[in-house]
Amino acid sequence: MGKRKVDDLFVKILCLVGAIALWVIIINTTNLPKRMSFNNVPVQVQNGETLKARGLILVPDQELTVRTPLEGPANDLYSINADSVSVTLDVSQRTLKAGKQEVQVTFVQTPAGVNLIGSNPTVEIELDEYVKKPVEIKKDLLEYSAAEGYYVPEPTFDSNYVTVSGPKTSVELVAAVKPTSVKKDINLMSRDVLKLEPLDADNNVVPNVTLSESYVEVTYIPQPVKEVPVTAVRAGVNPAINLTLISAEPSTVRITGRVNILKNITELETESLNMEEIEPGETTHSKSLVLPDDILVLDANNNVEDGIVDVITVAEPIMTKVVTKNVTLVGQPLVGRISELPLPVAVTISGTKTKLDELNDNLILMTADVEGLDLGSHQVPVKVDVPQEYTFIKTVPDTIEVVVEP
Repeated sequence: MGKRKVDDLFVKILCLVGAIALWVIIINTTNLPKRMSFNNVPVQVQNGETLKARGLILVPDQELTVRTPLEGPANDLYSINADSVSVTLDVSQRTLKAGKQEVQVTFVQTPAGVNLIGSNPTVEIELDEYVKKPVEIKKDLLEYSAAEGYYVPEPTFDSNYVTVSGPKTSVELVAAVKPTSVKKDINLMSRDVLKLEPLDADNNVVPNVTLSESYVEVTYIPQPVKEVPVTAVRAGVNPAINLTLISAEPSTVRITGRVNILKNITELETESLNMEEIEPGETTHSKSLVLPDDILVLDANNNVEDGIVDVITVAEPIMTKVVTKNVTLVGQPLVGRISELPLPVAVTISGTKTKLDELNDNLILMTADVEGLDLGSHQVPVKVDVPQEYTFIKTVPDTIEVVVEP
């Protein structure tokens, strides 16, 4: 009984092997037609540059693939894969618009003996508007510093704008085009050629756009630095005060500019301070420095300042004092004699309180010149002499009567 089961199994195995062998023989000898589809076959785009003339551009980084149903001998189909099929889309032969759309490919090339089933497949592509816009080249990513004793103004570019072109959605992200560099201890004029990067508002590089210029030439022109004194300037008069001090704070400033201008500057003056603005005591007035063209004022860290200093003044108030004193006659009458001495005259003098407190009557000289007077009564003007620290204001009366008798 067991031997019979073994014989039956053996027969079954022989039948299976024979069937397989027969199938292989049939396949290899007859090679019957078969259909097979290949997915994700890449699509090659031709004449993409022609889209720009229509204001369009392919959205970058698209994976364009199609499904291709093929028919042919079984042996031929089994020996190929998706890479064996070439699919082309000639965009110059299609009516297109911005956005996503289904477009029929223009050419499908298959291996010999294998044919495409049906019409050319369609592929989904996305187009964007092709735009251009001028964008400013900015300098805020340039790091540079001057050597000791020098100042480096903002460097210059050989071009201030470039044209950014590409898909509208990408171009609109470009806020500026910037070069990046670090340059230290500059003491001689130098030029660098730096790569430009299209950046968004957060200084991130914007991909998929094209710049009309990839590089920019940057020029650094250092200028010497010089320290000069500051002179405070005043104008006009103020009869109500006596100015005892006027000075500028700071008393010196650091300046920079072109060598041919800088070498001729030995000091700087402030704008004029009108004396009428000065009050008694100590006062401070902000005044701009009078700067020659192209001269800059720098702080200790080489930062440009606004060139404003404080003009400090100290002034005493002017006061008046009335002194009554006899007039001294000088000279001799032509004939006769003076009948009686004139009455005392009141003289008004101005000066600072300190000086007026020090004033001695003997320092005031009041005279009337009677030289050559004839007989009779005469009105003679009073002449007043005071030291230079004081100012004569008036006398009351300003003339005296002189009587000459025989």
